[in-house]
Amino acid sequence: MALAVILILLMTAAGCGDKDKQIVLTTGFSQDEVFRLEGEVCTRQELLVYMMNLHGQYDNIFGEGIWDTEVSGMPLEDYIKRTAIARLYKLKMMKLLAASYQVELSREEEAQVKEAAKEFMSDLGASDMAKAGGLKQNMVQNMYAEYRIAEKLYHKLIENVNPEISDDEARTITVRQVFTTDRSELEELLSRLEEGEDYDTLSFAYNEKDDYVISFPKGKMDKAVEDVCFSLAEDEVSSIVEADGGYYLFRCISTYDREETDRSKQEILRKRQKEAFRQVYDAFCQGKECYLNEKLLDETISGELSSGSLDFFEIYSKYFKGI
Repeated sequence: MALAVILILLMTAAGCGDKDKQIVLTTGFSQDEVFRLEGEVCTRQELLVYMMNLHGQYDNIFGEGIWDTEVSGMPLEDYIKRTAIARLYKLKMMKLLAASYQVELSREEEAQVKEAAKEFMSDLGASDMAKAGGLKQNMVQNMYAEYRIAEKLYHKLIENVNPEISDDEARTITVRQVFTTDRSELEELLSRLEEGEDYDTLSFAYNEKDDYVISFPKGKMDKAVEDVCFSLAEDEVSSIVEADGGYYLFRCISTYDREETDRSKQEILRKRQKEAFRQVYDAFCQGKECYLNEKLLDETISGELSSGSLDFFEIYSKYFKGI
């Protein structure tokens, strides 16, 4: 879960960091410097490792044919590069922020990042290391250390978030819906219900959506839908609700779904934690400048490393199970 949270935090933005941050394009970089951020440097080797990981994930899921497609209006290769830069930017920024909170690695963690880097380099192989232009174990070790520090910082910044969420706030209900773009059809359905026909059976005949039974907490649906559904008693059928460019009818199956409510609590908590982190992170980012080496960035392609099944983060998760 901790690993997933950090990945989510890192999977945003474009270019050299977030779109609202100042980006300065310049020349005069040292060899292999992709960008500089307040004294922190991202190297071409780091970028290649992240791009390799993304390249491998897309290959494993979609196959080689995926490389002929576009994502967000750009070639997939460029999208991968953009995503990798954004993740590395956030890691470097979080490393700077971590110093303010005296977040450091323990001796045990230092030993763990060393072992993780050793395994990564062993799995990568000598030929790919050469392609990476001098990727060394101490570089990978530093990458794992930065990732662990970012994870520890995140938990440091969310430790005071109240984990208690009431059942009422997270309450999730389950309803059987009928949606049509023609109000007269729902009026006809209501008439047939008055004649004693079964709602569930009729829902198959009238519903234009793929889903028939849905569960949701407050704040997830159109307010008009939410207000009606949360006022229903079990087995009660609603009046016609106009929303989402059409019309709904609902029958309440359950006014309180314990399992879904527990899931909703976790989602609410994660949202609060993310917001607590973002408030501190965004304030810290103000005024920071990122100097981007456009030329080297353009020359770097993910195919310079052939990852196969090698996963940088999978190796990380073997050595770090949580905080």
